[in-house]
Amino acid sequence: MRDEWLGRVLEDAALVWGYVIARIEIDYRRELTLEDDVVVARCSLERLGTKSVTTHEWILTRDGEVSTEALAVLVARDEKTGASRVISDAERDAFERAAVKT
Repeated sequence: MRDEWLGRVLEDAALVWGYVIARIEIDYRRELTLEDDVVVARCSLERLGTKSVTTHEWILTRDGEVSTEALAVLVARDEKTGASRVISDAERDAFERAAVKT
């Protein structure tokens, strides 16, 4: 779900590979069972930094009850060096547009 969100925001699924997960914080609120049948996953921008983005993610039951809530820090990565890099102006614009939609 996070990869799909990132690809949609950046308007190119291949750009997802330019980010690496640096940190994940997960809170389990409620067990999901087979009786839940269908769940909904949501992801939105929590914070936009110079070299990273933080996402806020939820897994909900069909009725909207939160099962899991998470924060993930994704760091922009230089594909040649493997080091962190500054988020480009085009990426920043895309993230800012996504934040307005949320």
